[in-house]
Amino acid sequence: MEIEDMFVIIIAVIVVIIASIAVPPLRSKVFKAAWHTRLLFSVIRKTSRTTTPSVTRRRTPATTEFKEEYGGRVFESTQLNSLFWELSTWGPAFKVESKNVEFLREPKEFYDQLMGKIRTATKRVVLASLYLGHGQMEEDIIQELINSCKRSPNLQVTILIDGLRGTRLVPGKTPGTKTSSVEMLLPLVKQFPQQATVYLYHTPNLAGLLKKILPQRYNEAMGVSHIKAYIMDDSLLMTGANLSSDYFTERQDRYSWFHNTPSLADYFQAIVDVVGSFSYLLASDGKLHLPEGAIDPLKNSKLFKEKAFKKVNALLKPHYYYYPNSKIITESSPNGRYSSEELENGSTNPWGKGQKSLGPSTWVFPTIQMGQIHIRQDEEVTSQILCNTFPTATLYITSPYFNLTNKYISYLLESRGSVDVICASPQANGWNKAAGLAGSITAAYTCIEKQFYDKVVNGGQKARISLSEYTRDGWTFHAKGLWLTTAGESLPNATAIGSPNFGGRSVEKDLEAQMILLTDDFFLRGKMDQERKYLWGPSEKVNDDTFKREDRKIPFHVWAFCKFGSGFM
Repeated sequence: MEIEDMFVIIIAVIVVIIASIAVPPLRSKVFKAAWHTRLLFSVIRKTSRTTTPSVTRRRTPATTEFKEEYGGRVFESTQLNSLFWELSTWGPAFKVESKNVEFLREPKEFYDQLMGKIRTATKRVVLASLYLGHGQMEEDIIQELINSCKRSPNLQVTILIDGLRGTRLVPGKTPGTKTSSVEMLLPLVKQFPQQATVYLYHTPNLAGLLKKILPQRYNEAMGVSHIKAYIMDDSLLMTGANLSSDYFTERQDRYSWFHNTPSLADYFQAIVDVVGSFSYLLASDGKLHLPEGAIDPLKNSKLFKEKAFKKVNALLKPHYYYYPNSKIITESSPNGRYSSEELENGSTNPWGKGQKSLGPSTWVFPTIQMGQIHIRQDEEVTSQILCNTFPTATLYITSPYFNLTNKYISYLLESRGSVDVICASPQANGWNKAAGLAGSITAAYTCIEKQFYDKVVNGGQKARISLSEYTRDGWTFHAKGLWLTTAGESLPNATAIGSPNFGGRSVEKDLEAQMILLTDDFFLRGKMDQERKYLWGPSEKVNDDTFKREDRKIPFHVWAFCKFGSGFM
């Protein structure tokens, strides 16, 4: 694990304990000493990273020649067109049919359509989730997978979950029993060992002494596989929702289908397969083992990170453009994609040779963030979008667990357009009323939210940046993403949907995946706008009186934790 991570855990625990029992003068001295010591470790950490591999911007000369030859117009909007070319420097782009993009609203739709697609799948089912729940609805998913394997002998089922969350023991159906995601998935693997593959990713940042002393649940703060993407045959569902009953019933999330787009589905399967190649495998006897040739993250985390980086980085090919039916990139099968070199030579053009525009179009850019192994593509792409908030443009952001990185906050405060942020109210926070130490997490998010609000107010930006809270009786809020309405437009023409929360954990510790969609199709933009307004519907604006209420008072130990441990949230 990173040395600063271990130090921050230790210092946060010590500070919280002292903050709870010490008199004010001693508290102040402890905080100052701890804060300066942590800054010292941060400098040491940043210095040690100078030789660490990371994703670097990879531009190719072909982009300039192509833009000159064809006018460089993919979209009529100058801002959207510029954003397209900027994003294409970070990875491949996929053209999709606008009519094949669908936004769902309710958890029940998510569950019903997921089950329906599994039921009719004949080629593949790929499920990437943090974990699988243990209720009846989850059992029905497993049974549907079993039935589909019986009906279609050629069907391949691939499941990726997190190794820590997936093995965490929780109360079973029978009193006194325990179960886990692994236990839930075992019948599938036992019955169909040739058709079903279950991967469990384990962070390389949890090993040695820390692996032994950190209890289940709390060890997940070191990093998890947080990707949520579901593929059935050639359709892909991007979401932030896990495979658990609360996400199927009363937890509001976002859900976007990309129907009948083989190239995009192939790409996300490639992501899952690559992560699976350095993850544990669930065997039919219930034991976990590494694939042949894989590096054990518990025994050699440095080599694990180097190997994993190379494998994932190989997917991030800039200036590659794919049609919906294109075959995905491999070294042995490069057909169906257009590299920048081919565009430079004039041999291919996704928009038609000699044509500057073919009318409304929709393109998506998949992004990956794996800070544990130094893959930072999503962070760079998100930063680029945040920096594109020009005057008269509007940026909408939703983050249920509101804890934006300092970098993202700086971009918002320095931007020139309107910014509208929504997060979960304390009542709609998934950690609300949690037992034990976790019961303070909701208050910690309130503390972080107030810090952001104070920065907006103190910067004199209340007229430009607004903050709202989602409140719906009996529901929790889990929707993540953003929408960008470019300058002079009334409907959004860009959106990002996926698993990142835009916080320190998403950027540094967890495995994340997101989809950036750019479009000038009027009807699709209308659907994007309707989805956004639906999420903002049951929300209330935050104002100066919000944090004065009795239920918003921050306990001192929570404030102390936010000061030193917010990067783990």
